[in-house]
Amino acid sequence: MADDSQPPTTKRQKTTYEWPLNATPPPSNDFSKQYPIDELLRPAVVKITAWDEEHGRDKDNKVVIEIPKTLLCCRSEYFDKLFNSGLKESQTGEVELKDVPHWVMRCFVGWVYHQRVYDAVHPSPAAQHAGDSDQQTDTTAADENDPNDPVTWSYDALFPLYVFGDKYHTTAFRTTIFESIQMKMLQAKPREYLYPHDSDISYAATNLPSSRPLYRLLRDICAYNYDFETDNDAASSRGSEEEIDRLATMVENLPPAFVAQCWMVSKRYARAMQCTKCKMGEKCQAHDHTAEELLAPAARKVCSYHEHDAEGEEATQCALRWSMGLSDRLIAA
Repeated sequence: MADDSQPPTTKRQKTTYEWPLNATPPPSNDFSKQYPIDELLRPAVVKITAWDEEHGRDKDNKVVIEIPKTLLCCRSEYFDKLFNSGLKESQTGEVELKDVPHWVMRCFVGWVYHQRVYDAVHPSPAAQHAGDSDQQTDTTAADENDPNDPVTWSYDALFPLYVFGDKYHTTAFRTTIFESIQMKMLQAKPREYLYPHDSDISYAATNLPSSRPLYRLLRDICAYNYDFETDNDAASSRGSEEEIDRLATMVENLPPAFVAQCWMVSKRYARAMQCTKCKMGEKCQAHDHTAEELLAPAARKVCSYHEHDAEGEEATQCALRWSMGLSDRLIAA
């Protein structure tokens, strides 16, 4: 559906990221299954039917994708249970995913083979937002929509991929997509991107549990950029009739549960703004806010929204990976 609204105004506080120098590449915390060698040498092939959304959901627009069963099932708990549990699909080796566009499945299959996201053939521009522009700079740059760089893809391409990874229980794929989304929001060069449109946020909030990293990130972005909390000086000073109208329009387009969470996060932000210790950088023992909530989501630690523990080997490895592979795009201090 077309949406002429503009993305939230970006409010970024610059920060410096410090990373450890000695760590190994991070292990996957995703589902993994070991198959007998004989099955790997002579794999059965399964058929997955998806939809060619560009031409509508007519029966003639189905797209059948074939992939070795062992390769697919060792990467996804959902497909492992589907094709190895005695269900009809385990007998026929076929399944039809009525809610999955064929371009999403194509991208997922590429990831299954190579553990990287690339070559997403997104639907025609008519299926995207009218007048949509994720960029704050030239939208016709030659390196935009680079099939080998998902950071350059639009949010309405990245969000369906993330939702697919969540629905079909593939944590590693979902994590890979989330890091591309996170980098899109963080990067300063070669161009800086705006935050997602309200319709993209609504799509994610409607299709994800509130515990997912993308849901929490979008919730914090909305809470930080809009005056959900109005009974404090900090919020009132930022308000305006234009912003109130914008907030009212956004609230109408978002799920009520998501709006309620935005309001609760905004209250925590307001309390942090009123806390002398937090503003002075002193240790605060309060339970109704944290000092980190003074920062815009883009200025918080990169790992704040990741699914690994806050400390430990996996967190160390994740930090190093961001430092070594992605630091050239991050906002400089």
